[in-house]
Amino acid sequence: MPGICTLLQLGQPGKKPLKLDLWEVDNFFVSLYEHDSIRVLAAHVYCRALTAIPSLIRTWWTDCKDRQLSIAFAASTSAYFSPVLVASELANLREHSGAGGREKLEDESLSLKVSQAISEVNLIYLVDEQQMEIAIKLPPEYPLKPVEVRDIRRVGVAEDKWRGWLFAVQQIISTQVFRHVAARFRR
Repeated sequence: MPGICTLLQLGQPGKKPLKLDLWEVDNFFVSLYEHDSIRVLAAHVYCRALTAIPSLIRTWWTDCKDRQLSIAFAASTSAYFSPVLVASELANLREHSGAGGREKLEDESLSLKVSQAISEVNLIYLVDEQQMEIAIKLPPEYPLKPVEVRDIRRVGVAEDKWRGWLFAVQQIISTQVFRHVAARFRR
């Protein structure tokens, strides 16, 4: 990570972080490689790391003692990498919840609504003709910060048990979400 931060000019006194909005950080074509594109390759490697080992990246960022580097790292991640990763995750869910793949994620008691505009997924579960609903929000600093799971509507479940379920859902999602994306990048 320190090498990638150096190549992307993150947290270095007197240097502005590399602007990556001209490139697709999730793609890198070796055939188009030029000597000056080592920084774009570093951005691509970082993007791949965010998809394959997000918890290690989050741990490194959390443990980083250099405040200036930590702030620059989070700002760069949320500006250039998080939008790509969030869009990919939501597109993957939308693809699977579309007409052809709806059976994989939904049944009579479970439905899914994906909102790209606010980076949120709503899960509606039908229990005894009553709807329970939770919202899963991907934060702007995703995956440096974990997904947020909040309740919308709870039916017939004690408050402490409901909070335990929400916490469990958040933990499972935080560890499982990137496995889909990582599998797609390996293809």
